[in-house]
Order: sequence, then structure tokens, then C-alpha cells
Amino acid sequence: MHRNHEHSIVVIKDPVCGMTVDPARASEESEYDGTPYFFCSPGCSRKFEADPERYAGRGGESHPGSPVTDPVCGMKIDSSKAAASTFHNGESFSFCNQGCAAKFKADTFKYTQRKDKTLPAAKQAESVSNE
Repeated sequence: MHRNHEHSIVVIKDPVCGMTVDPARASEESEYDGTPYFFCSPGCSRKFEADPERYAGRGGESHPGSPVTDPVCGMKIDSSKAAASTFHNGESFSFCNQGCAAKFKADTFKYTQRKDKTLPAAKQAESVSNE
């Protein structure tokens, strides 16, 4: 199904090739086991439809990515398996779930202007209040 919506700040990974995809501008969309999946091209969509279990993470191959830290909660995640990702000022941010992505979108400044970028925002606030 072709999607024709406004551009969104949140992007996710195409489960077949690992490319980041803006759900609002995805070439194709499919649902499997109650979860929506978005694709960069009809070809990736066809591969997914032919073997959804392989690409939905229920066995088979996955696309290894580099480990990254969710800027909202501090969880370490595989960038290729991030639930969502976005770009801000030329920097890529990946999220463990859509909730963290929504929090980031709602208050990007809070999560990009920390003194100590090694701490998630919640821990940064704790360390500031303990000083």
C-alpha cells in the first residue's frame, strides 16, 4: 500500500534492507502479527511478504548494526533493530521503542543539549539535582 502523508520526524528501519524509512513517505506498508512494517521499496515489501517470519525477527537472519544508546532512556540497542530513529542537526538518534521516540520528538532540546552525553536525560537530571 502506498502512503501519502505529511513528512514525520520519526523514521524506522526497513526490516528487509535496514534502510531508514519515514513511515509517512514509505513506498509500501504491511502488517504482520499486529505490527506495522514500512518499506523503502516494493522489492523489499515483496521479500517481506514472501517470508515475514524471517524479517520480523522470529528467526532467520537479521541485519547487524552498530550498538547505540537510546538518548531518552539510556538503553543500549542494536541500531539495525531500533524501533525508530530520526535525524536532528545532522546527527542520527535511535530509540528502543516508539514511546522514547515520541518523548524525543516532543522535547528534542532536552535530549540533545545535555552536559554529559554519556548519561540519559533522566540520569542527567538526577546527577544535576544531587550536586
